[in-house]
Amino acid sequence: MLKRLAILVLTSFFLGILAFGCGGAKKEGETSAPPSQKGAAKDTLVVRLAGSLQSLDPHKTSMTYDATVISTIFGSLYRFKPGTNIPEPDLATSYEMSPDAKVYTFYLRKGVKWQKGYGEFTAEDVKFSFERNMNPANKTVWLSMTRNIEKIETPDPYTVKFYLKEPDSTFIYQVSNFRIGFIVSRKAVEELGDKYAMNPIGTGPFQVEKVEPKQEVVLTVNPDYYGEKPKFKKLVFKVIPDISTAEVALEKGDIDVLMSLTDPTAYERYKKDPNLQIAESMSTGVWVLYLDNSDPILKNLKVRQAIAHAINRKALLDKIWGGMGVLAVGPLPPTLPGYTEEVPKFEYDVEKAKKLMAEAGYPNGFEITAFIATGANMPEMMTMIQADLAKIGIKVNIEQTDFGSWLPRLTQYKMGLLPISSRPDGNMLLSQYFTSGSAFNVCKYSGIDELLKKVRAETDPQKQAQLYQQIQKKMVEDLPAVYLFHEKRVDVVRKNIKGYTAGLFWEVWTPPIIIE
Repeated sequence: MLKRLAILVLTSFFLGILAFGCGGAKKEGETSAPPSQKGAAKDTLVVRLAGSLQSLDPHKTSMTYDATVISTIFGSLYRFKPGTNIPEPDLATSYEMSPDAKVYTFYLRKGVKWQKGYGEFTAEDVKFSFERNMNPANKTVWLSMTRNIEKIETPDPYTVKFYLKEPDSTFIYQVSNFRIGFIVSRKAVEELGDKYAMNPIGTGPFQVEKVEPKQEVVLTVNPDYYGEKPKFKKLVFKVIPDISTAEVALEKGDIDVLMSLTDPTAYERYKKDPNLQIAESMSTGVWVLYLDNSDPILKNLKVRQAIAHAINRKALLDKIWGGMGVLAVGPLPPTLPGYTEEVPKFEYDVEKAKKLMAEAGYPNGFEITAFIATGANMPEMMTMIQADLAKIGIKVNIEQTDFGSWLPRLTQYKMGLLPISSRPDGNMLLSQYFTSGSAFNVCKYSGIDELLKKVRAETDPQKQAQLYQQIQKKMVEDLPAVYLFHEKRVDVVRKNIKGYTAGLFWEVWTPPIIIE
C-alpha cells in the first residue's frame, strides 16, 4: 500500500509536463504550413498526446495523458469554467451547503443520458462513483481524497447529499471535473468490468469510437449530450512521444494542438508564426526544491534558509524556461484566492547563505543526493542548482532516472525537484503536499495542519483569504521547500482553430471550438 501511495505522489495531473520536454523543429524565421495545407478534415480536431494511454477509467488512473482524454468523455457535478478556478454547474444544476459546511445537497440535472444507450444519469450513479473511490477493495487511485466523506444519501433520483466528518467549505472543488470528481455509470462499470478501462461510458460531449493505447484515440460527438454540442464531428488524440516529431507534425498541419510546450526557444518562435497561435494560462501549482524536514541536517531551519538564498532562481527561470513562468514568493500561485506577496523574501545572496551555513554548524558544507527525472528540463535545472549550492560548500550528487522508475523511489531521497499541482484549490494543493498524514508530503512538514482546518471550516471568502495569507507567510518562514517558480501552461494551436482555451490542468473543453 505504501509503495502504491508513493507512486501517486507525482502522477497527478501536473505530471504532464514531464514528457513534453524540449525540441525545435524549425529554424528561426521559418514558419509552419498555412491552414489551407492542413492535412486533417475540417470536421476533425487532432491533438498530440505525449505518452501512451494507461486507462480511461477516471478512478483508476492518475496519468495526465489519460486525464486529457477523460476530460472530453465524462461529466461531473460541477466543472471549472474553462481557464478559471470558478466552478459552474454541470451534472448538477445547483447545490446547498449547510451552515456548518458539513452537509452538501446537490440537485441533479434531469434528462441527462449515458453514452451508447446505458440509460439515464441519476443520483445512484453519483453515490456509486464516490463510494467506489471510498472502498479500498476497489483499488482506485483517489481513496485518500474521500477520507472526509462520512456517508452519501440519495433521497430521490435527482438529489444527492454528502455528509462530511469535518467542515469543508471547499468541498465544491472536490466534486468538480478533476480526479475524483468525474461520475461513472454504475451499469456500465458493473457490466463491462475490466473492459471499462478502454471502453468508458460517460455523459460528456464526446464518446469513444476507437482506442489504440500506443497510437491514437478516436472520439465522436455524443449525440445525446445535454449541453452545447461540439461544432466538429471527431476528436483524435495522436500519441507522439518525441517532441521534435510533434513540432514537425504541428508545423505541417498533421496535428492541430500541441499541448504543454516547455521549450522557450520554440515558444518565442511560435509567437511569431502567422499560422500558429499561443493559448496560455498560469498553472495551479509551483515548482519546488523539496527538502526532507526530518533529515538530521535539513531539519535545521538555517540550513534550509541558506539553500534558499544560494539558489539564483531568476537565472534558473530565465535560462531554462524563458518567458514561460513567473518567480514564486511562496507555495500558492497567483491564480488562487488568498495569494499574497506580503511574505518574507529570500533573495539571491551567496554571502548571506554562507553566514547561515556557519551559524547552523556547517561552515564547510555537506554532501547530499538530489533525485530527479529525465524530462521537463529537470536535468538542466538541477545542474544549475548544483553549481549554486557548491558555492556554499554543499556538494550535490544528482541521480536521475526515467519517469516510471523515478516515481516509486521519490520518497527515498532527501532533496529533489518537484512540480506540485492540483485542482485550482489552495486547500487541496497545500493539504496534499504539506500536511501530516498525507502520503504526498515528501517534505515531512506539519506546520499548517491546524490553519488548513480553519480554512475548511470558514465559509466567508474574505476571512478564508486572510487565513491563506497567514499560511503562506508561515510556510515561507518555515521553508519546508524552496519555492522556485510558477510555470505557465502553454499550448500551441493552429491559427484556423478558434475558441480554444488552455485549461488549467490539461483538460480540453471542446464545445466552443470551431475549425475554419
